[in-house]
Amino acid sequence: MRASLSFLSHDPVLTYSLIAALFLGLAAIISGLTRLDFIAVFHPHGLLTIVTAVASAVVLMLLAGGLEQLTTNLPWVWVSDLPQTNFPLAGTWRLPLYLVALAYGPSAGLLTAGLFAAFAVSSGTPSWPEALFAFELGVVGWLAIAPSPYTYRWAASFNILLAHLLTTITAGFALLQWQYGEITLSGLQTLWEPTWGGVLLAAYIVSYLSPNVYTRLFAGSRVQPVQVVHTVHMPLPPLLESVPIQVDSVVPTLSQVTSLQTSSAQVSSQPAPGSESHPKLSPATGRAPTSTQATEHPLGASAFLDLDRSSS
Repeated sequence: MRASLSFLSHDPVLTYSLIAALFLGLAAIISGLTRLDFIAVFHPHGLLTIVTAVASAVVLMLLAGGLEQLTTNLPWVWVSDLPQTNFPLAGTWRLPLYLVALAYGPSAGLLTAGLFAAFAVSSGTPSWPEALFAFELGVVGWLAIAPSPYTYRWAASFNILLAHLLTTITAGFALLQWQYGEITLSGLQTLWEPTWGGVLLAAYIVSYLSPNVYTRLFAGSRVQPVQVVHTVHMPLPPLLESVPIQVDSVVPTLSQVTSLQTSSAQVSSQPAPGSESHPKLSPATGRAPTSTQATEHPLGASAFLDLDRSSS
C-alpha cells in the first residue's frame, strides 16, 4: 500500500488522472442510483432491449470483421493498403450500446458493456479497451440525464462526443501514463485509432433521431425528464351585480286587449272639438257605420284588432 502511494506521489500526471477518473465514475454511478435507473434493467421491456442491443452489437462486430478481411484480400492496391482500424464498419457496433446508455442511464450502460465484453472479446478475458469502453458508457448515461435526448435532438450526439473526450482525458490518460510513462501523440493515436470512426459514426446517426423515438422505443426509463405541469392560480373575477332589466315591449294579455279595445271605442265615439255632434249617416242604409275603427293608441290599435280577430 505504501509502495503504491509512493509511486503515485512520484507521478502526478497518473495521480491526477486517476483522481479525475474516480470522481467522474462515482458521479455517474451515484447520479444513476439516486434516480433508481437500475429498475429499468429488471423491467421486461428494458431487459429485452439490452439483450437485443448486445446481440446487435456482436453481429455488427462479426459482420464488420468479415467484411474487413474480405476487402483486405481484394486485388485492388488502394483497398488493401487501408488501415484495418479505419474500416468504415469497424465501429458500428458501438451504436446500439450507446443508445441503451442514452436511454436508460449509467447502470444500464455498465451492464451492457459487461455483457458485450463477455460475448465479443476474442481472448476470453476483458482487457483495458473493454474497461475504457465500459467507463465511457457509464459517462454517456450520466450525461444523458441533462441534456436529455428525450428533450433535445442534438443532446445524444453531444453526450457521445463529450463522454468520449472525458474518458480520454481521465481514464485514457491514466492508462497511457501507466503503460508508457508519458502521454505522447503516438500513444493518443494508438488509443483513438480503433475508436474514433465508430464514435463519429454513432454521433452522426443519432443526430437524426427525434426525442419521440426514445419515448416510444425505450419505455420505463428512470432518466427521462418528468414533465412538470405548472398551475397558475389567478384570482376569480368579482361576481356581477344584479342589474334590473328594462323591457322595451310587453306582450299584453287577452283581458288587457279587451279593456283597451273598449276604451278605444269610447274615445272614438266622442266627437272631436269643432266637429259635428252627430255621426254621419250612411247614404245606403241610413244608419251610422258599424265599423269600430280605433284611433291611434300608444300600444298600436291595429295590433289589438289583429289579436282580437285571431282570438275569435
